[in-house]
Amino acid sequence: MSLIKRFSSSERGTVAIISALLSMTTIVSIVGVMDFGGAFYNRARLQSALDAAVLSSASEGRKMILDGVSSDIPAWVEQHGEKFFRAKVAPTGAFEGLNVVFEATVDGISLEITATANGTYEYKFLPLVGVEEAAIIANANASLSLTAYIAIDFLVDASGSMGIGATDEDQDRIFDATGCAFSCHTNNSGRYDQAIASGGIMRIDVARNSIINSIDVMRDESAAGEVRAGLHLFSGGGIDTRISSVDDGADDLDNFENVVRNETHLHEQWTGSNIGNSLRELAAALPDSGGGLTEDTPRRFVIVVSDFIENAQQWRTGMNWFADPDMIWSTPQQTFAGHEIMQALDASTCDDLKDKEISVFFVNTTYLIPWGHPVSAHNEWRFNFIEDSIFPVLPARLEACTGSASKVIEATSVDEIENAIEQAVLSSVAPLHLYDD
Repeated sequence: MSLIKRFSSSERGTVAIISALLSMTTIVSIVGVMDFGGAFYNRARLQSALDAAVLSSASEGRKMILDGVSSDIPAWVEQHGEKFFRAKVAPTGAFEGLNVVFEATVDGISLEITATANGTYEYKFLPLVGVEEAAIIANANASLSLTAYIAIDFLVDASGSMGIGATDEDQDRIFDATGCAFSCHTNNSGRYDQAIASGGIMRIDVARNSIINSIDVMRDESAAGEVRAGLHLFSGGGIDTRISSVDDGADDLDNFENVVRNETHLHEQWTGSNIGNSLRELAAALPDSGGGLTEDTPRRFVIVVSDFIENAQQWRTGMNWFADPDMIWSTPQQTFAGHEIMQALDASTCDDLKDKEISVFFVNTTYLIPWGHPVSAHNEWRFNFIEDSIFPVLPARLEACTGSASKVIEATSVDEIENAIEQAVLSSVAPLHLYDD
């Protein structure tokens, strides 16, 4: 055989060997991905079962405590949790050597539960390359408030910016009826009535309807104790309290619904939005938050519904504009047309409420700008300042004010605002919270 033929034969053999090795590698890679995917999927199933077991045992433990059961509640909670967990996991048959540990403690008005589960997941294909199994671990924790008495005060922005149409279609309707799309339904001009008659839904309407829809959540929880509710409106100057959670009858949620339905309206005067002073005034009017175990010591929550752009008007002859003497000035700040001062919310705004251990939720409805309609040069300047200078800093300010990112709920559309208010209410009245390490 010639040298060339021998080389060609040798090359073909080498290629065949390499191809075989590559095929084996490809197969191992594919089955390895399948095995790893199976392990990941079953890890998620284990975590889900453990979360469900913690929630179930905590809920049952709360019922026992509120019913006055005097037996060893932590031990019962631990037994219930393990039993529930194993019932969830056993049918899967996915784990070997499954271990689970529940630990429960009752401390004052709270029930704390921690749980850990671990087992092994046996691979189906990777044993071919010497990898037999994977260790699977899951952890879950729950904090359960034994609170039976809750007080929620809604603070709703009733300033001109909440008079904008809630959707593009609503803005069109209002513009066609009034010749104005933004903040022009005030100052007793009659445009507010025209805007309502147009059929356009304004932001203030969405806030009203969303609070009404959330009352069912309060009713569901009131069976375990009591939920009291208050409604306060603000623009510039002082808050406009329609009903406070400290008032007699504030636990009558049917009455509260009637108040919200009939008395949540836009303020019809040039006033601006003094969010900081409104929160401080509300803090002064409310008692300290309590533990929630008695009617006289409810846990207190304030839910603010606003677009969170602060502004004030300076007094000007013949126009009755004014600068709120209680305004706490902040930055970034800008003055427009010599009479309007606009600024970003200061992070210290919530301090008085937090000093009383009152939890604050912000539903940020997002300041809408009607770029689809004619705007004056003054408004264009104002809107650009909001977009360029206030929007970038506002999320961090709101989070710093409430003390937690989870207490700031961003919402723009009608559905988002409705869901956000319901979420804030549920977070206030729901006693059980599952959390990560």
